[in-house]
Amino acid sequence: GSEFPVEIGLNPITTDEGAMVLSSIVDITARKRAEDEIRKLNASLEQRVLERTEELRSSEEKYHTLYDSIDEGFCIIEMIFDAQDKPIDYRFLEINPAFEKQTGLHDALGKTIREFAPQHEQHWFETYGRIAVTGEPARFQNRAEQLHRWYDVYAFRLGDPNNRQVAILFSDITDRKLAEQKIVQLNDELQQQ
Repeated sequence: GSEFPVEIGLNPITTDEGAMVLSSIVDITARKRAEDEIRKLNASLEQRVLERTEELRSSEEKYHTLYDSIDEGFCIIEMIFDAQDKPIDYRFLEINPAFEKQTGLHDALGKTIREFAPQHEQHWFETYGRIAVTGEPARFQNRAEQLHRWYDVYAFRLGDPNNRQVAILFSDITDRKLAEQKIVQLNDELQQQ
């Protein structure tokens, strides 16, 4: 007296009594329940994927907003070593919008620092090379003579050590260094009087 889903198969057959139809009827209640469960699971999974995709999109949007908004220069470099594992150059893999303002370098993405500053000081390569190899971050101030600038730098290894990538957050502090030099000079002049 109840309704349930069935699957009906009809096959024509020829018998001594003439053409007939052979019918098979199968209760498919269990299969329908399984299909409904699969549909529900798929719908749930699709919803979770959509939610996770939205979370990732939102997170990526926040990252890009921060990345594009900071006034410090930021870049990711790939260290280049010679056959004796001596760091000799680095290639710019990623740069933020403030990078050009902080360095004066234009269209640096994909290029090496030696393309812009062939005589770039060895201490930059040694420092970034050490960070890439050891994974120990560093904060320091130094002058880049060919760029005619002083920098305050925080650098750290990024990702797998075999990639030899270093992320660098930096600020041009040239004006501050010049002001400090001027103060020292004025103090020396005052002491001589």
